[in-house]
Amino acid sequence: MKKNHKITCAILTALSAQAGLVYADDAADNVAASDSLQEVTVTATRRSESIQNVPITIQAVTGDQLAQQNIASFEDIAKYLPNVSFGANGPGGGEIYMRGLSAGPAAGEQSSASILPFPNVAVYLDDQSVQFPGRNLDIYMADMNRIEVLEGPQGTTFGGGAEAGAIRYITNKPDLNKTGGSVSAMYGVTAHGDPNQSLQAVLNVPVIEGTFALRGVIYDERRGGYIDNVPSTFTRSPTDPGAIGPLGADVIGNNYGLSEKAQNPTTYGGIRVEALWQVNDDWNALLSQSYQNMEADGSSAQYVYGSDYMVNPTAPQVLGPWEGTFFTPTWDKDRFENTALTLNGKVGPLSLVYSGAYLVRHVEQTGDYTNYARSVSGYYYDCTGPATQNPSKFVQCYSPVMPWHDQTRNSHISNELRLSTPDDWRLRGLFGLYQENFTIADNMNFSYNNLPGCDTAADVATAQANNAAGAPGGVCVGSIGPVSTSYAVDPTPRSSVVNYGEDERRGYSQYAAFTSIDFDLIPKVLTITGGTRYYHYNEYEFGTRYDGNCVDEVVCDPIYGGGNIIDPTSPNPGGKNAGSSYPNYQAPYYPFGTDYHGFRSRGNLTWHITPDAMVYYTFSQGFRPGGFNRFSRLHFGQVPECANGATPVAGPAATACAGTPATAGPYQFQNPYSYAPDTVTNNEVGFKSEWFDHRLQFDASIYQMKWNNAQFVFFDPTDGFGSSNFVINGPDYKIKGVEVQIVAKPITGLTLQASSSVNSSNQENAVCLIQNNLALATAGQCISQTIKSGSVNSITSPLGEPGTSTAFSPSLQFSALARYDMNLFKDYRGFVSVGASHTGGMFNQPAGYPTPGVGSTPLYPATSVRERFYQPSYTTYDASLGVSKDSWTATLYGQNLSNSDASTYTNTAQYIEQEVPLRPRVLGLRLDYKF
Repeated sequence: MKKNHKITCAILTALSAQAGLVYADDAADNVAASDSLQEVTVTATRRSESIQNVPITIQAVTGDQLAQQNIASFEDIAKYLPNVSFGANGPGGGEIYMRGLSAGPAAGEQSSASILPFPNVAVYLDDQSVQFPGRNLDIYMADMNRIEVLEGPQGTTFGGGAEAGAIRYITNKPDLNKTGGSVSAMYGVTAHGDPNQSLQAVLNVPVIEGTFALRGVIYDERRGGYIDNVPSTFTRSPTDPGAIGPLGADVIGNNYGLSEKAQNPTTYGGIRVEALWQVNDDWNALLSQSYQNMEADGSSAQYVYGSDYMVNPTAPQVLGPWEGTFFTPTWDKDRFENTALTLNGKVGPLSLVYSGAYLVRHVEQTGDYTNYARSVSGYYYDCTGPATQNPSKFVQCYSPVMPWHDQTRNSHISNELRLSTPDDWRLRGLFGLYQENFTIADNMNFSYNNLPGCDTAADVATAQANNAAGAPGGVCVGSIGPVSTSYAVDPTPRSSVVNYGEDERRGYSQYAAFTSIDFDLIPKVLTITGGTRYYHYNEYEFGTRYDGNCVDEVVCDPIYGGGNIIDPTSPNPGGKNAGSSYPNYQAPYYPFGTDYHGFRSRGNLTWHITPDAMVYYTFSQGFRPGGFNRFSRLHFGQVPECANGATPVAGPAATACAGTPATAGPYQFQNPYSYAPDTVTNNEVGFKSEWFDHRLQFDASIYQMKWNNAQFVFFDPTDGFGSSNFVINGPDYKIKGVEVQIVAKPITGLTLQASSSVNSSNQENAVCLIQNNLALATAGQCISQTIKSGSVNSITSPLGEPGTSTAFSPSLQFSALARYDMNLFKDYRGFVSVGASHTGGMFNQPAGYPTPGVGSTPLYPATSVRERFYQPSYTTYDASLGVSKDSWTATLYGQNLSNSDASTYTNTAQYIEQEVPLRPRVLGLRLDYKF
């Protein structure tokens, strides 16, 4: 056993330093060391090989490049990844899209854990899947070896969820022979905001040289806020969509106690420790433990207008960049722990790999729902009077200040076993088994019932007396909560201000077997590959959706009075729909859980024209599992009927029947209990090459994909389809595109990189909502009309229009980077780097949703959480310069130098038009030390 005498020195150095991050490879220490491009090794096919030999479109950003470009989160890196778009309502609330495969995001919004389908881009931390509906894990990129971006379906190798592609975070592993590490510190300023600072430290220690080593990283970063909460009132208006006529009393809200500048700081803190044991020449074991805590305070959105915009037309409340009006405290607290074990070994000539991991994630988020108070439902819940949920002789409205609160726990266990042949065999094979358990427990509560509570008998008596006298305060509300036999988090009653929520558990278990076979038709020249994956999912969802329900005109919401069990096979004692199966509606009951199984396959033909030039053809398939809706007992879309026998025409219901009123007839639609998997088929031709003694790298690909049975989040209260989201299988899309990547070293010290994608997506068919009320003579036909709120509505393309593009699908994206390293004098070296990235214009939702304006017309007030906006194109610019000597490096950098506030995600998720803007210009200084 050989002792390592550098341990004590290394530990003392790390503790005395303030932070650490490996900055650049040793080759960068000498500018003239090599004029050739560095080879990048990836494991995208579960084998280690050069990125230039992988027959798919793949991007890899090395750890050195992450440091050089000051990248620490996916939001930072997304701008340099062509064909990748990112929709987020703030840190920790993002969803990733590739090649335009999006039917509309709802990232980081209320109830996202319960209502959204699984993402179609898989995210991995080493070998552990970490994807999540609507909020992929926001991993801080400390001590990363590389980030791999695999475009196109990866269903054979990475399974369900890798339908459009996969993102892989690959961490640095312990070095058995070298003691070393790094420290780093950063300080910066944010235009229109607060300062930023970070501390990081990395330490690698061979405890037993050549046999056992430890590697650890610890990090802490605070990103200063930049969105101002402007002082404002919230005043109801007779022009509000939900206005119920003259009010006897009203309450005006304000945010005076919360208004402040830069109210949205974000902090990341975490640690990762890895232990590597080289058991013998053939076997090793790697144990990794990660912990991260992210807290994003405030709102990351800017408002086009304030909450009281046009209440006083003579003084419209138009806001400037990075401003909003928020009335409740908001935050997103997101922490995770992950334990992973990897065993690598030999069984004869074969390689055997086992990887297992256990992830636990906790998310607690609150949001400001005050602008919901202007909607029809907002008045219905928060006011009293004949047209509300709270019948009373006195018409009045209570405080419009309405928050929501979501608590989620996610656990994720995976086990994978892979057996592979040597890489130099002419016939090569990979065989694998996979098992996974995924669970979400979600407790979501909307607190928009600000009426007096029925906490005591005296409260009830007071309400009865006021109601009899026609005075204010003639209604009081009790507590609601989940059915006591069907919950996931908390069986107890909620506060009386809670008027809607769910307490539910969803998840799946799956097992899979996969294989991939390569055969060299001509060794080192022509290779054919075939692979397939058999998968079997067992999905489930149970719990309670609870909402308010008046039993008389005085007392509302008795305990558990609004219970509606999500799993329809379970009894529903005392629930809102107890004993009601809606027998006229198709398939009201389903067995608990659903199974999905099948095969997804791929094939490649690879031709090495020369050792440095390759042409390939790839066929690949991807899929993602289906899921359940929170409830299947709600019925929507009433038929407009004419007593005079006329055919109703769209428009005011009062004259829809040849001048006479139309009335509301039977409901036509019951939202589906479940939705099926969707699938993607990809055909791709690519060319990868290196030229001029590996000084120029040119890669290009052209692809066509078919996305069938796309999962579609539907929400349309205006046309009478309820005020809750549900998922339904929708249209088919065809996506075509071209991508080019270039890297060059034209002269000593100068590195140029450029990448671009041109993408075209097209909806191929129209999908309608089918009348599934079997009592109707027209059952089975498309719903063409509904009646709602005094209007007859024409329903034409509820799930998008043929010929239109998918959401979050810019037609053009490109980025360019240039870095020049130089020897200055003596032992000093310098560098300068500039970069630009461009994202083309795109829509935030598919066609079919209301479009209030094309990027400029304010929507006031919002009538839905799903409005369609055009997000204009934008370009950002970054730069850095620095100097290094021995083990020290100082870097001065700038990001978003043009200080653009372009919207990365425009939406009405909180019933007001909001934009998630680019972070303002950041200028910073970073100091790095390696030892």
